[in-house]
Amino acid sequence: MNVFEAIEQRRSVRSLVPTEIPMEDLEKIVDAGRLAASGMNTQPREFIIITDKKIIEQLSMAQGFIRDASAVIAIVADESASRFWLEDMSASTSNMLLAATALGYASCWVEGTLLRVEDEAKKVLGVPADKKLIVAIPLGKAARAGSQAPKKPFDEIVHYDGIPAILLRISRLGDRGKRAKGKMEISVMVREIMSGCERITNYELLHAPDFGVRSSEFFLIPNSDAVLSACALHADRSRCEAFRVRNPKSVHSTLVANPSATSNSK
Repeated sequence: MNVFEAIEQRRSVRSLVPTEIPMEDLEKIVDAGRLAASGMNTQPREFIIITDKKIIEQLSMAQGFIRDASAVIAIVADESASRFWLEDMSASTSNMLLAATALGYASCWVEGTLLRVEDEAKKVLGVPADKKLIVAIPLGKAARAGSQAPKKPFDEIVHYDGIPAILLRISRLGDRGKRAKGKMEISVMVREIMSGCERITNYELLHAPDFGVRSSEFFLIPNSDAVLSACALHADRSRCEAFRVRNPKSVHSTLVANPSATSNSK
């Protein structure tokens, strides 16, 4: 199994049945954790391979299903050795989960519930008081077939060259005598749109003269479906358009070249 197959097949399994796990395989899994990335290469982590059934039973104080594991691997970190100890521990855990998957074993990242009983678990494993024990990886065979929990769609969370934004374009009134009134109406409309959008707390006014476009006001605001929906409510006024911008840094050059070049594609 290659690494990409392991990434796709890895899942958190909490229903385990006994299976034989050779020590050679356990050591391969731990070695994958040893070789993980480490901030400034300080490597402030140690590993405990647990196969004693009595100890595994005691560790089930963190989560009951652990008692069904054929083996458990715990990670011990020295937080005084590096300010990146938590990231280092996470990198090791991810590597070991993938290694276990590649070798055909089911696994689960146990952390939150272990934190609640960390002191007791440290006593069980003889971990010094000044070290951290916050991850345990139970290993075994899955009791039933399953698949990885659903993940967000690729296109929803992957961007290129920056986080997308929304370019809000509001038409001005053309008559000079109505210019002041037009600016007031624009301001009111923007407030209406912004007030209907959660967590949209800042926006940047792009002055139209800077783009050679004197018939509109532009606002660059954080990407949000709520903004697009709010703009749709004003569509009948024909003064408000919202465009998704893949790379906000390119807004200036795009508008100078062609004010109508933006598109509302995601």
